[in-house]
Amino acid sequence: MSGRVAAVSGRGTFDLVRERLGPRVGLVNLAASMLVTMRANVFIGFPLSGALSLTIAAAATIVLLPQGRPAACSRSPPGRRRAPAWR
Repeated sequence: MSGRVAAVSGRGTFDLVRERLGPRVGLVNLAASMLVTMRANVFIGFPLSGALSLTIAAAATIVLLPQGRPAACSRSPPGRRRAPAWR
């Protein structure tokens, strides 16, 4: 609705509210808008960005690992056991 008002009048919504209802109501309108935006970022934006960054990290790990055995595997053949290091 705010976008429609701004499109028809050619002016910003906060500007119109401040002009018609006064500076105090305009300030309350601005503060309420900032509060809603910040809460939306905390409850929606941050979890989504965290999930996105984990997905990118996992994809990068898959792409950047060398093909074949992972680096943590031993080099011995699959059927043979390695001797413990203390022997």
